[in-house]
Amino acid sequence: MSSDLLSIGASGLRAYKTALGAVGDNIANAQTIGYARRSARMTEVASGSTSIAYRNTDRSDGVEVRAIDRATDQFRIGEARLATSADAKAGAISDWMTVTETALSDGDNGVGAALAQVFAAGDALAADPVARQPRAAFLASMDEAAQAIRTSAGDLQRAASGVGDAGQSSMDRLNSDLATLASVNLAIKTAGPGTATFVELSDQRDGLVDRISARLNVDIVTASEGTTTLSSNGQPLLNGIAHATLSMTIAGDGRLAFVANGTPLQPTSGALAGLASAANIISDRRSALDGMAQDFATAVNGWQAAGQTAAGAPGTALLSATGGAITLSVLQSDPDTLALAAPGGAASGNALALATVRHDSGVEAQWDDLVNAQAQSTASANTQRAVTSARETTANAARDGVEGVDLDHEAADLLRFQQAYEGSARIIQTAKELLDTILGLFR
Repeated sequence: MSSDLLSIGASGLRAYKTALGAVGDNIANAQTIGYARRSARMTEVASGSTSIAYRNTDRSDGVEVRAIDRATDQFRIGEARLATSADAKAGAISDWMTVTETALSDGDNGVGAALAQVFAAGDALAADPVARQPRAAFLASMDEAAQAIRTSAGDLQRAASGVGDAGQSSMDRLNSDLATLASVNLAIKTAGPGTATFVELSDQRDGLVDRISARLNVDIVTASEGTTTLSSNGQPLLNGIAHATLSMTIAGDGRLAFVANGTPLQPTSGALAGLASAANIISDRRSALDGMAQDFATAVNGWQAAGQTAAGAPGTALLSATGGAITLSVLQSDPDTLALAAPGGAASGNALALATVRHDSGVEAQWDDLVNAQAQSTASANTQRAVTSARETTANAARDGVEGVDLDHEAADLLRFQQAYEGSARIIQTAKELLDTILGLFR
């Protein structure tokens, strides 16, 4: 009997020590991101039956920990990952739309104000085409307008480069996480399910999958042994320890393209999808600005060519935009090169025609359309981000409600398991005292 008591007490000490360890881990990692609450699954150790007073009675030899379980809910985990992926896409678009809107600033020093100043200076020029000062002021306003357009074009170019850099950085981290997850898959295969090592590796696995799904929409299959298989839009990314290598290319206009093991990859969610969308919009804005600059240069040069200088020479080109908006520049610095006179007519004949350039080129209207289109894109992106952020917060709160650590609950478990541990120790003490008493009978 005393040996049975010793066995029961010893099993209790082992089991409740493990349970206390799980509680201690929970308390220590209450604020650790990606940590799932542990619990010890304990079962009774049955050793068969015995006959007492001619009746069979089941006998227990104590308790044992069958496994260390993680508190998880696959539905809530899946919803949280989808919400995070959608929010990452919306966040990337929103961030870069804000940058793009700043590049297309329409303030007092922006393109719109500079263009208005050009035509205001043109009106002054038509009123007094002979004086040198209005001519110099007109050329200065042209130079300021060209500078404003170049500044916006440069800012858009830097925004495009920033999106490309962010995409490459995200791609590098994605490849790193896929390689690490393949290693974790291998380690999970060798770790016994329910062990502390298996549970720790499962946390690492889920954390890696969380990070991957934040960058790229993935379909996730977790095998019974704990390993994970990933694919994106049907394209394999990870199978066991074999993982794809992803790469990104940047087109001349800044648009992004993704490849997995040589096959084109089309992200529909996650940060990569957001960066690709932002790159497309920025490319469209750059193209529109280039077209506007070219139209402006063509219209002004056409106006200049239609007149003649005070010396009777034909007007030569004033603007050049051969390399797009970022190269727009004023070609003339001498006020006398302005062809303000109509051929064979009045000294202000062609200067008066400058008003038609404002209408025919539509440069100001093009700029307004460009600014308004970007404002709408930014507002839409910010609204979408607010929606996805709220969804992510709700989904993560629901997930945390299952996986998170409740310190009040852990304190109660700590007290309960501590008392059980002390009870098991008391059983061993009782068995020892009983054995001493029995041995004393034979002295």
